[in-house]
Amino acid sequence: MIRVKTADLMWSRVGEEVVVLDRRTDMYLGVNPTGAALWDLLVEGCTREQLVERVADRWGIPADGAARDVDDFLAGLRSEDLLEEADD
Repeated sequence: MIRVKTADLMWSRVGEEVVVLDRRTDMYLGVNPTGAALWDLLVEGCTREQLVERVADRWGIPADGAARDVDDFLAGLRSEDLLEEADD
């Protein structure tokens, strides 16, 4: 299960994007429309496979391309320490 650290973050939708404030560092992060489409799943908690499926379905791209996009997005969130991950 992957989820964003909701206790540490505040966010708001701005158009098709999400603006995130990390309250631990007072840094802002802009999430593009692709990431914004995944944000709600990450708030609730989801699997990587659910994220890949969302991208593939929403943009009509093959699963391998969607997986690369999801992995890049998750890597960016991990690098900012914005995710909680647990084995379920």
